[in-house]
Order: sequence, then structure tokens, then C-alpha cells
Amino acid sequence: MWEGTVGDRVRYHPRFGAYEKYDKSKDRIIYCIVCDEMNPIQNDRCKKCNNLLFK
Repeated sequence: MWEGTVGDRVRYHPRFGAYEKYDKSKDRIIYCIVCDEMNPIQNDRCKKCNNLLFK
């Protein structure tokens, strides 16, 4: 579930047990923090569970 490089600044969401990158400006995909589904960065909601994506 991680598409990052060493040195990326991240924050931890303990409720979901997941890390989120601060800067996603160069990413092509984004993972849903709820269901782990891979989504295009253009999506505002997850295509699988319809939850808002953290951008």
C-alpha cells in the first residue's frame, strides 16, 4: 500500500493504521485509506467503497 520514496514526509492515521504522504502532486495513483483500493489521483472518492480519498 505504499508508493513513496525515502525522505517523503508522511503522517500516521492511527484509526486506520495507515500512513499518508503530504505531497501527492507527482503521484498518478492514490490508495483509499479505508479499503486499500488503488484509484486514479483525479478521483475524489474511492471507486470501490465511495469514501473520500485523502489528498
